[in-house]
Amino acid sequence: MKLSQEDTNNLKEILNICAITGIDAIIIENGIVRGMTPSKTCAIVSNINVPKFPQKIGLSRLSALRSRFDLFSSKESTVDAKETDRGEISQLEISAAKSKVQFRCTSSALIKAPLSINDRHDFNIFMTKDETKTVLDSVRIMSASKIVVSILRGAVSFKIADESNDSFSIELTTPPEVINAEESSAVITYSTQVLSAIVKFASQDFDTLCLKIGQRGTATMRILNRDVVVLPEVGEQE
Repeated sequence: MKLSQEDTNNLKEILNICAITGIDAIIIENGIVRGMTPSKTCAIVSNINVPKFPQKIGLSRLSALRSRFDLFSSKESTVDAKETDRGEISQLEISAAKSKVQFRCTSSALIKAPLSINDRHDFNIFMTKDETKTVLDSVRIMSASKIVVSILRGAVSFKIADESNDSFSIELTTPPEVINAEESSAVITYSTQVLSAIVKFASQDFDTLCLKIGQRGTATMRILNRDVVVLPEVGEQE
């Protein structure tokens, strides 16, 4: 089955999101795309602008798939999804003009991807462009592996520390918006690499960036019109 140009473009967008977040394998089934980083620090579960395949499809080696699309970056490419009797797409064939390249799919049983992410939406926190730049600059300068987000006494702060335990902190100008929280405070630790990469990309589209914080510490942001979820460090959230 050949994908429509719209579905092809949606597939490319999803691959771009995975490149930003570090997700290296996804499953597309019943209009939903699912994937998670190997470190379990970021996930996507979305039904927005998902390409329509006639069967379930598992895709790993996503950087290789992006590279094969790049072979035809100057031309409009066509994607042919090869169906099988076992109910999963086995191969994609990407072509343009008289050239074509193949990409072998992966059994979905071999891909770890969450079926859903259920976390009550407790807070919204807001970052201006200047605040975002300061946080991102501090991440680069301090070279820290973790970043702590604190919601305490009606204020939001970010804190990171380097290997010598020298720390940087910033308190945001906008107080948190309480949505469903039973408690008025939260202290959550995230992977600096993952959170900063998504904040950097997401902030390009907004004058003020909104992070939706869940009861279990998930931080949801929108990139390329789809929500991605940064997961807290296991055992680190308060």
